[in-house]
Amino acid sequence: MGPLFSPRVPYYRATGLALAARQLLARPASLRLRQNIQYFCVLLFLILLSTSVILARTPAEIQFHPLTFWALYKWYVVVAVAAFLIQTFLITRLLLMQSRGRQAEEKFAKSFKSNPQPISLTRVVDGLYVDVNDTFVAMSGYKREEVIGHTSLELNIWETPDHRARFIQRLNDFGSVVNFETRFRTKEGSFRVLLSSAEMFEVSGEECLLVVSSDITERMATQQALKESEERFRTMADNSPVMIWVSAADSSCTYVNNRWCEFTGRTMQQELGNGWTESIHPEDRDRSFAVYENCVAERKPFAVEYRLRRYDGEYRWIYDTGAARFSPDGEFLGFTGSCIDITERMQSVEELQKAHDELSLLKNQLEAENVYLQQELQLDPTFGEIVGQSDAIKYVLFKVTQVAPTDTTVLITGETGTGKELVARAIHGSSTRKNRAFIKVNCGALAPSLIESELFGHEKGAFTGAGVRKLGRFELASGGTIFLDEIGELPLELQVKLLRVIQEGEFERLGGSKTIKADVRIIAATNRNLKFEVDNGRFREDLWYRLNVYPITVPPLRQRKEDIPLLVEHFVNGYAKKFGKIITSVSPRALQTFQNHSWPGNVRELANAIERAVIHAKGSVLHTIDRFEEIVEEPPFAAKTLEEVEREYIVRTLENTGWRIEGPHGAANVLGLNPSTLRTRMIKLGIQRAVRSA
Repeated sequence: MGPLFSPRVPYYRATGLALAARQLLARPASLRLRQNIQYFCVLLFLILLSTSVILARTPAEIQFHPLTFWALYKWYVVVAVAAFLIQTFLITRLLLMQSRGRQAEEKFAKSFKSNPQPISLTRVVDGLYVDVNDTFVAMSGYKREEVIGHTSLELNIWETPDHRARFIQRLNDFGSVVNFETRFRTKEGSFRVLLSSAEMFEVSGEECLLVVSSDITERMATQQALKESEERFRTMADNSPVMIWVSAADSSCTYVNNRWCEFTGRTMQQELGNGWTESIHPEDRDRSFAVYENCVAERKPFAVEYRLRRYDGEYRWIYDTGAARFSPDGEFLGFTGSCIDITERMQSVEELQKAHDELSLLKNQLEAENVYLQQELQLDPTFGEIVGQSDAIKYVLFKVTQVAPTDTTVLITGETGTGKELVARAIHGSSTRKNRAFIKVNCGALAPSLIESELFGHEKGAFTGAGVRKLGRFELASGGTIFLDEIGELPLELQVKLLRVIQEGEFERLGGSKTIKADVRIIAATNRNLKFEVDNGRFREDLWYRLNVYPITVPPLRQRKEDIPLLVEHFVNGYAKKFGKIITSVSPRALQTFQNHSWPGNVRELANAIERAVIHAKGSVLHTIDRFEEIVEEPPFAAKTLEEVEREYIVRTLENTGWRIEGPHGAANVLGLNPSTLRTRMIKLGIQRAVRSA
């Protein structure tokens, strides 16, 4: 922006009038002398005119027309009146000019003093300051007395004397200066940038210079800061590892950084305008540009993904973001954005999807494990640990410590209620898989139609009622241990699948075709003689050999009666705490009764008897309420064949149950066999109830 006043506007014409009036008032003596000479000449002319008229009369005119006073002096009167009128006119004109001059001078002085722009009046010949206004004084830091009567060179206002010389030279060449940039040194030594306009006037015969300036220091500082900011932005953008672009309000590209040019292998000139769109994949061009145009119209940020051709011709996925730019007064200037190469991320989408599927699978597995564990927590914690100090139980624990660190398949055999599950848990708790799940499956408690779904899971719609996909127990036990209790009850058709899991470590869900890898340790348990079942065709021989890698036999309670006191103490403490009773001891008679009983139901039967006794206990001493049949104790390790031991065990169980086979208290339930299976075994072993004669 130029100065507020210019030599071309009427202000300077008024200034010239004021200077002319000042010049007129500065020379009053010469002016009055010249005016008196003019008046004298006019009067002399009139006198000569009247005299010539009188002398031009003829004698006849003098004889017939004698001169009267009026005739003799009328011309003198006319001349006197005329001289008076002329004098009055000239004086009036002079007074009017003086009044106008004073008004112009006052107006000039007022404008000069109160003008918001620095104004100075100097002599051209030596630069001596004649007058300066208040703005000039405030800007320069000098007092008015320090400026008036001094030259600009004395005050060292110019940056160098050459700068003043060039300014005067330009003034002499063009007669005036308009919007000439100069640097003004203040009293403190700092520089102010001025945009000056100047014009010369003659005052009292001297050439004077009137200079009007605009202080543009702040504007120049702002422009310099903006320039430096733009340079910093360009430097930062050119060295940024991401691709940066700038567009104008009409959506045309105005700048791309070096990284963009290096990526595309094109020059900036090729990318400007709409040239950058040539590198976008044809399938993405319309879509991405539509997003950009929509955001430009709404002046809102955007983010879009598209493929951009690299310098080697390969299309790479780009993530492009942009935000609108506005001027300080709110004018929309365009967009600024940046791009990053996300090809690796896009290539990993499929892997992420696979990972998501795996996570979903694990989530379902964890949920199923959680349900299973919640069910496990609701079970009776009676058998929380293996209790005993007998040689028989020590031998079992020795075998547990031997096999636990391995992943070998274990087959646990023993009568019902001997604690086969506790042994399985002890093996898992001492193994490297102890931090993973221990999954229990009772093969005898599930319907044959549900065993496959429970073990291997099923897909959605695999059968009626399969509304969702379900994970099987083998998937839940992945990385852990699966305990197959009552393995002898597993149907033959499922034994094939179990054999495949053991041999190859893989299976398929029911109704599915995807093969699933199984990293599971298998521990099986049974109260049956599996070899006998193999001989009778009810159990696969190859599965038997796969399961019987490391057999462990849990002894019945009657073969480790020295552990009964410890077991009694353990169960009494547990049930007393459960029922909120205080029991400090067990009566000797009750303890003797417990030791004399044969316990066909083994530890489970003992626990049930103690629970009943605790429920009926009235004091701090426990008494038994059951009447047990005393039998003659047999040597725990008599040398008998397996068939003899089995026959004696079945006969003893039948006698304890009153030869009742079926029902909840029947021998089949105690032995853990189906009633039909027990009858078949009785026929094979020749077991018959003796008939008493009358």
